[in-house]
Amino acid sequence: MRTPKEYTQNLKQKIITKQMLADCLYSVNKRAKNCRDNEHKYSKYRTDYYGNADNYRQQKEEYYSQKDKMLTLLKPNCIHETTEYHKERVYDYEPEYYEIYDSGNYLRSSGYYDKELHEYVEFVVVNVPHTSYYLFYDLGTHSFHTPIEQSDLKKYPELQVVDIGELNTYGEEITELVSNQFVAKLMSLIRSGDFRLVFSE
Repeated sequence: MRTPKEYTQNLKQKIITKQMLADCLYSVNKRAKNCRDNEHKYSKYRTDYYGNADNYRQQKEEYYSQKDKMLTLLKPNCIHETTEYHKERVYDYEPEYYEIYDSGNYLRSSGYYDKELHEYVEFVVVNVPHTSYYLFYDLGTHSFHTPIEQSDLKKYPELQVVDIGELNTYGEEITELVSNQFVAKLMSLIRSGDFRLVFSE
């Protein structure tokens, strides 16, 4: 997207508005998601001669670092709790195998001959829930999540924990985003500490 003239004028006056911050956060957040998706794509390649997966991972981390810095200017609205399920195998030599097998609480069962153990091994595939927590920031036009550990919950006793089920995130066409050049200028202003937040719009 073309950087609004108002944003450039505000920057010269060392002013950061809510919408400027929201658009810059949205830009780095979506660029990070694009990098995440490309990193995942290239990591599946048998050979990655040009180190694309590593390059995208580094870019992703830089975008997330910018996002974290910008979020320090805001207070989170609440904490979102999510639950994702990961498929795992439970083998017949593990204590919980027979309890799971007898209950029928599994996705599928199978087996194979293990050359190291010199015996046939059976297993069941189960869905294992994994709970994650995120600080949630709502800026009206855009909203953002940043992950925290369960142990961090006690740092935010004033925030309500809201279960939102799954969290799915996607990238965006870069033509729809504020330019990296403008974000870099905003980041320089934030790092200088010499700016004024104007959130009354």
